[in-house]
Amino acid sequence: MGDAAMLLTLVDMLKRISPEASLSALVSDPAFTSEKCPGINAELHGWPWPIPESGRPGVLELLGYPLIFFGNMLTAIAYRIFKARVFLFNKRFSGPLTQLMECDAVVSPGGDFIGPRYFFITSLGEVVMSRIMGKRFILCAQTIGPFDSWIMRKIVAATISLADLVILREERSAAWLRKEGLKHVKVTTDLAFAFGYPQKRKKKSRIIFCPKGVLKDGEGYVEGMVRLARRLADETGCEIVILPTDSHDKEIQSEIASRLDGKASIIGEVLPPLRIAKEIAEAEFIISGRMHAIILGSRSCTPFLALSDSDKFADILGRFYEGGCVAAGADSTDKALGLFRERESLAKKMSAALPELERKALENGRILREFLKDPDKAKHRN
Repeated sequence: MGDAAMLLTLVDMLKRISPEASLSALVSDPAFTSEKCPGINAELHGWPWPIPESGRPGVLELLGYPLIFFGNMLTAIAYRIFKARVFLFNKRFSGPLTQLMECDAVVSPGGDFIGPRYFFITSLGEVVMSRIMGKRFILCAQTIGPFDSWIMRKIVAATISLADLVILREERSAAWLRKEGLKHVKVTTDLAFAFGYPQKRKKKSRIIFCPKGVLKDGEGYVEGMVRLARRLADETGCEIVILPTDSHDKEIQSEIASRLDGKASIIGEVLPPLRIAKEIAEAEFIISGRMHAIILGSRSCTPFLALSDSDKFADILGRFYEGGCVAAGADSTDKALGLFRERESLAKKMSAALPELERKALENGRILREFLKDPDKAKHRN
C-alpha cells in the first residue's frame, strides 16, 4: 500500500499539471490496485515484466527473463525504426508495451526498486526501453543503490544517465550518483508525505504492529516479534493491533497473532492507504517493518519505531527524530518501550517536522510541472 500511496499522489500531481492528459498506470495487479484505489484518475494496465509470485524470482523465472528482456528491447527498436508493433517472446505483455508506445512520457515512482535487494534489471530495462522508443523518462522520488560491485555501479549509473529527469527522495542516493558522475539530480522526499491530508489523531490505548514478511530466518523472526508484542502489551497495557499493508506480510503476521494468546488482534485484509492512515491515527504508537506504514502514520504525527537496517529508513524517517530505526533482527524491546514512554514529546517533534516534509513531497509536482512544460529549456539530461 506504500506503492499505492505513491501512485495516488503522483496521479493527483500529474492531473493538476495537465488536467486534459490521459494517464495510464502499469501495475503488477490492476484488479488489486483498482480495489484498493477506488476512483484513481488513471487507466490501470499490467506491468511489462513477469511478476514473481513469491516476491523474488525463482530459477525458472530467472531463466525466462533474458528472453523477455530481449523481446522487450526488440519491441522498442521495431517501434522506433518502423513504428511496427512486434512482440517476440513477450506477446503476453503486449498490453502494457502498447501503452508505452502510445505515451508521451514515462514517470517511474518506484521507491527503491533500483537497489541490490530487488531484481532491479527490470527497472533499468524500463529506462532503456522508453528511451529507445523516444519517450521522455522521469525517475520520480526514487532511492537508488548503493551497489558494492564496480561493474553494477557503472551499469546502473550509465542507465540512469539516460533518464531525462532524476528526482531522488534522500541525499544518500544523490551523493552516490554524483560520485558516479551524474551531477544533475534533484532531491526531494517520498511522495507519500503528500498523500491525502493530515489525519486528526484520536488516541486510543493501542499500538499498531506492522512486521514485515521475511524470506530468511522466518521462525527466528516470528519468535522475536512475538516477544516484542507480548512485552509491549504487558508493560504498556495497550491493545496490540497487527495491521497488514502488503499481501506478502499476511502469512507471518497471522502466525505472530496466533502465538500471542489473545494479546493481539489482526486486521484481516490489506486496507487502502487512507484507511491505513486512519487506523494509525487512532493509536498511541506504531512499530513497523514497512516504511510507508510509518509515513502514512506521520500524517497524524503518530510516534514510531522502524524495524529495518535499510539506509532509506534512517535517511527518510530520521527527519522526524533520531533513534527511531533499529535493525529488524535486533532485540528492540527496550528501544520500543523507551520511545513509547516519550511518545508525547516525539509527537511534537513530528508535528514540527511534518510541514517541511510535506513541502518537499509537493516539490516533486513543481519539478515535474517545470520539466513537462518545457523539457528542452529545463535541460535536466545528465
